[in-house]
Amino acid sequence: MIKAVALATIMATSIYLQPKYEPLIPIEPTPLGEFRITYYCECPICCGQYSGMHKTASGATPTPGVTVAAGSNIPFGTELVIDGHVYTVQDRGGAIGSNNIDILCASHSEALAAGTYYTTVYSVE
Repeated sequence: MIKAVALATIMATSIYLQPKYEPLIPIEPTPLGEFRITYYCECPICCGQYSGMHKTASGATPTPGVTVAAGSNIPFGTELVIDGHVYTVQDRGGAIGSNNIDILCASHSEALAAGTYYTTVYSVE
């Protein structure tokens, strides 16, 4: 009898322990316009006196494939979609205008190889 009561209690409470999942709501990125896309790394050529600091203007640790520098018209923490990849605005730069995004790379050669081009940039809200 005790085993049956314990089993019933476990079964009754286990339904409350199941995680509840909410359906995902698709997010439609908002187009911000056409931007000049450039690339940089943490070397002295790209960052001058700020090279090797291992901190962005926002205080975040720079991460290639995540960190981008943008003009002050785009707030820190804004997620941007550039060519299907999501980046986060974590940095600023002296040569960054209002329609320029500078994407952080792992090395100077990678930044040079990526080149410069124009594309539509989207914000994820």
